[in-house]
Amino acid sequence: MANLFVQIEKYDARAIDAEIDNLNAEIKDEEGVSARLIELDPAARLAAAKAFITGNTERIVAQHSSLTERVQSLREMVSTNTELEGTDSEFTAYVNSESVADVSEKLAEINAMINQYHELLIETGREGRPPVF
Repeated sequence: MANLFVQIEKYDARAIDAEIDNLNAEIKDEEGVSARLIELDPAARLAAAKAFITGNTERIVAQHSSLTERVQSLREMVSTNTELEGTDSEFTAYVNSESVADVSEKLAEINAMINQYHELLIETGREGRPPVF
């Protein structure tokens, strides 16, 4: 069951609308990638890939390190906050009611759908803007 308090704190209608816009942009980008893959010869794609790696490796390694540290910190904070949430029995009873649980689940499902499309793009190496080739 989704935690309503967390969902309330995290809900941002504009951010969700922005994610929908981003998803539409990802779909358009993928169409562009397809066109470029058809148009460019393998040598040009290889040259672009080598230039990208040469120009970005150091920054990518630093970003990876920074994200790793921050994700660990976030895990620790979530664990602490989960313990704190369980200390108010009236709040817990309210958020566990059927009508509240339904809305909370829908909010969690929205976030899950956003994560799923991001995961699809990550798994296939397509997260973000199209490659430079």
